Amino acid sequence: TNLLMRAYCQEAVKFGDEALPASQKPRHITIILNPIAKK
Repeated sequence: TNLLMRAYCQEAVKFGDEALPASQKPRHITIILNPIAKK
């Protein structure tokens, strides 16, 4: 479960590191992880 959460977080960081053109509105991404669910 921890490895899966880490992989998703690392994927999200890639989006956060991308340069954004001045004409484009910033996006907001919320990631909710529930390690208790184990599904």
